[in-house]
Amino acid sequence: MANADDIIRHPVEIPLEIKAMDVAVDNQLTHKLVGCVQLTFHFPMMIAVGVLLTVSIPSINAQEELHGQVSSLSQSKHGFMIGMSFQSEQEAFRMRMLEQLCHIEEYRQRILLSEGRLLSQDQAASEWIDQYAAVFPVLS
Repeated sequence: MANADDIIRHPVEIPLEIKAMDVAVDNQLTHKLVGCVQLTFHFPMMIAVGVLLTVSIPSINAQEELHGQVSSLSQSKHGFMIGMSFQSEQEAFRMRMLEQLCHIEEYRQRILLSEGRLLSQDQAASEWIDQYAAVFPVLS
């Protein structure tokens, strides 16, 4: 299980597209998961640990589709919290980069609502990096 500091919680304001691909037949895939960042997000229905998923974030990068496996499941007030791990360091790194872009966009929206400042993507990225990049989960 990932350390709490290694978990990226996907911002609920940024929609994910999730497709179930298959179920791992005998936990072989679980043993192949790399020790890396675990993505956690809200999902409206229960999904079994071991299910292979395809994840995309069209509002951030419509062409990027990443593959991983459900590694944990817990109930939350918004449905279920799905923990997703990745089968290669490259997939995990790409997901981490997309998640940083999601967190920057969430920051840009939050600043607009709370302060009334309309930041460009570059301005939001610069401010977010200064404030949060040092504590954003890294590959382990």
